[in-house]
Amino acid sequence: MSLLLPSYIHGKMMENMLLRQKYVGENAMKKIFSYAIVLALCFSLCACTGNAPQGKTALDWDAIQEELQISSEILTAQLTNFAFYSGDILGSSAYPLEDRQVHLFVLSTVMFMQEEEYLYHDFVTMDDEGCYHFPKEKIQQMAEEVFDIPDYEFGEDTYVPETGEYVFWSGFGWGNTPVCRNTEIQIDWEKAEVSVSYELYGDVYYENPYKIGDFRTRYSVMTRPDSTFFLRYLDTVSL
Repeated sequence: MSLLLPSYIHGKMMENMLLRQKYVGENAMKKIFSYAIVLALCFSLCACTGNAPQGKTALDWDAIQEELQISSEILTAQLTNFAFYSGDILGSSAYPLEDRQVHLFVLSTVMFMQEEEYLYHDFVTMDDEGCYHFPKEKIQQMAEEVFDIPDYEFGEDTYVPETGEYVFWSGFGWGNTPVCRNTEIQIDWEKAEVSVSYELYGDVYYENPYKIGDFRTRYSVMTRPDSTFFLRYLDTVSL
């Protein structure tokens, strides 16, 4: 795995400046002129900082490297095993995704509730009666972070306005889904991207599993307001 050093350029932040006027007359005019220059520079720096791409703030790459590898592998397994169809993956980017695929992706979060390294393992809960509860704001956060789809909604038939949650009964099956094997992960610090290469197999739960092909899925590494990271799906290509 090749690792590249980050090349982010951080804008300098201007601290509060204590300005005192000591003289009058000509000296005072000179100070006012100097203050004007300082203010102009301050506005210039603020403008540069404001134009920085959202979600691209600096990350401590050394600290998140292991978590980033595990998270990208789990997310790829979830997308491939539950959200994508074999025909969609073969030779295509599979993006943008259809509503059904996003729906299956969000719903399949229940399969990873015990994976503490999974970015969304605590976004869904199960009650004593075996019902899964998906808070609306959590679903929308997942859809926007992973697929860049804002304000995503499941449908009113499963929504409970009193609690602000979508509720599903447990016990549904997933059928025969493709499975990732022999996964390799490459992190490009400079581009802030993660690539997950893998072999895709079908019918793995039957007597004659077969290899569908070799694929690579890419993600952009982005940041939340609390400085934690998330992965935005870019594409899946056949190798």
